[in-house]
Amino acid sequence: MFPRKQPSGAQNRRRKRKEQEEANQLRGSLNKYFVRNQNSNDPVNNFNVPPSTSNDSVDISNDFEKNDFFDKDKPSDFNIFDPRVWNNLDSKMKDLLIEKGPNREVDTNTIFPKDSLGRHFSFDFFIRKLRNDDSFDRKWLVYSKELDKVFCFCFKLFKTIRTKSSLATEGIKDWKHLSETLKQHENSSDHMDNLRTWNETRIRLNKNETIDKEIQEIIKKDTEHWKEVMVRIIYVVKCLAKNNLAFREDTSGLGLFNVLQDAPKSLDLDINYVRGQGYDNGANMKGYRENGFDFAISEAKEIANSVKVKPEIPQKRNKKRKQHFDEIPNTEREHQSSQEAFEQMQYFESIFGFLFDGSKLVSLFDDELKKCCLNIESNLKNGEDYDIDEDGLFIELKLLQKMLSDEAYKSRSPWTSIQIMEYARRTDMFPNVLVAYKILLKVPVTVASAERSFSKLKLLKSYLRSTMTQERLKMIF
Repeated sequence: MFPRKQPSGAQNRRRKRKEQEEANQLRGSLNKYFVRNQNSNDPVNNFNVPPSTSNDSVDISNDFEKNDFFDKDKPSDFNIFDPRVWNNLDSKMKDLLIEKGPNREVDTNTIFPKDSLGRHFSFDFFIRKLRNDDSFDRKWLVYSKELDKVFCFCFKLFKTIRTKSSLATEGIKDWKHLSETLKQHENSSDHMDNLRTWNETRIRLNKNETIDKEIQEIIKKDTEHWKEVMVRIIYVVKCLAKNNLAFREDTSGLGLFNVLQDAPKSLDLDINYVRGQGYDNGANMKGYRENGFDFAISEAKEIANSVKVKPEIPQKRNKKRKQHFDEIPNTEREHQSSQEAFEQMQYFESIFGFLFDGSKLVSLFDDELKKCCLNIESNLKNGEDYDIDEDGLFIELKLLQKMLSDEAYKSRSPWTSIQIMEYARRTDMFPNVLVAYKILLKVPVTVASAERSFSKLKLLKSYLRSTMTQERLKMIF
């Protein structure tokens, strides 16, 4: 007779009876640490903690009491990582939770309770599988052991009135459709915006920077700008007042002409020597390009004749080599090789060009960015296997455009692809972007190593070793 897979009804009743007896024994065990205050009429705050003695002392200290954010009014069993209390957190406790991040109290060995259909939560839900079979940790996913539900950490903390997702409100327990729900959720724009808010807030808290400080920096820059504007206006007014000029009545421009005419005189400059403006010194170089080179040659010949040197440059005789009937000339072969390399670079740029630097990436509009993502997805596939998810890449790049600093695309030297990849890796928010940049940066620049190996192959497998098998050749090579 085979053993039972599940306990019998009598065993279940015996187990429940034992659990009920243990619960009854523990009921009211904490009351001995409190004394009711008979003089107080407050039904809430009518308990006092008795003075501790050497016989019965209770240690309720934890790691949070040492932190300035810890609220001494919270009960000793208060768990800040429990999603049930996140809706009632004050600003200080919320900042502490954002700074520390979610705490997973489960691991791969945890046994999760089953629902009515026999399904349960699995640790595999914490891992996101990309289209190229790479794994990415869902750090924002939180499992509550008390509720047996999952929540989105950033969605629940930064939710708004229009937030309707169950991951931000009551949680989700539908284990059968959870994989599809999480996939749709992490590709939504609302989730990416909340993820960005969480990341930026965490960075500010780690640097002890607040929103007030950023606002003060913006106000300071704006103040400096208008100070410069006022200085220029004052200079213009002083110049007009000094020369007895009007603001708008002088429509002919005579007053401004007189000011410009008097300026060179004050510097002892003759206005007759003023010439037209030349761009990039083009006006000055024009005459030299036409006559300067011939003049330089004639002058060099005169100098050579004066020192009795023959005015000519000796040239070496070109050596000619006999060519075979099927040999391609060097110039034609070089031209063909350079043409192929140029075409390959054009093809490479048509796929990855928008990821080369920060200025190209930020300059794209949504429709252009969508086309680029479709193009890179279609080119990085092998049958039914894809390396890039076009939808995920498009959503992540849209958010990356907003998160990049001005230095990444407005400076003279915008961020390179390596710098953008490092930024995406630090933020830990863009798995598809990281895959795209890894492929971009791993494409070989040349095939010199492969060509070199083939050129050395003939030294090993010569006509004397023509009967060598492929296995022995691999061992030698």
